[in-house]
Amino acid sequence: MLEVGWEQWAETKSALTADTTFQEKLAKAGFTTLTQPKKLYARSLLERMVSEAEEINKLLEEAERSSIDKVSAQIKTDLNTAVYGDANGKGDYGKSTAPHNDRKTMSKCDDSGKIAGSAELAYTILCDCLPAAGQAAIQPCAKDISLTHHWDEAANGLVEIRREVRSYCPSTPAKRTTAAAIHEAINDVEALKTLKADVGYL
Repeated sequence: MLEVGWEQWAETKSALTADTTFQEKLAKAGFTTLTQPKKLYARSLLERMVSEAEEINKLLEEAERSSIDKVSAQIKTDLNTAVYGDANGKGDYGKSTAPHNDRKTMSKCDDSGKIAGSAELAYTILCDCLPAAGQAAIQPCAKDISLTHHWDEAANGLVEIRREVRSYCPSTPAKRTTAAAIHEAINDVEALKTLKADVGYL
């Protein structure tokens, strides 16, 4: 049994051809003809090249990470500006003081809702939901909701107005904001909106 196995192993081994690709590359590059001192010197050069390559790779990875952070910060700024008209925080919608002239009047709602050249989401929501003085019974946000605030109060501050309107918005689980999700949300709102006597109902 052992003898049969030995013969099979010997035949298999003799049929194998050693892979000499690496040795051939070394010979072609002249490494095999280097003297021992030159081999040591060549090795030190190779080690230095590898070390420098690793350092460059680290720099590239760091640059990539920092670029991602910069892009992420810019996206957050752009989104916040689109919602509140301010790069950080809630802007006029978080202050109990007189807001920008365009934000304290409902007449801007008929002018594309744009303030300083941009249509702010917070203002758009007020345009849909906030009633004029004496028209709270119109219930523009939903048929079972009558807001206690109205547009005349906007001249003195938007923080309480925004807070009340926002409180009627259904809460959703936290998730990553994507372009597709934003477009989907806008389409959903448009699909739920109906106009009656020039009032937008959600």
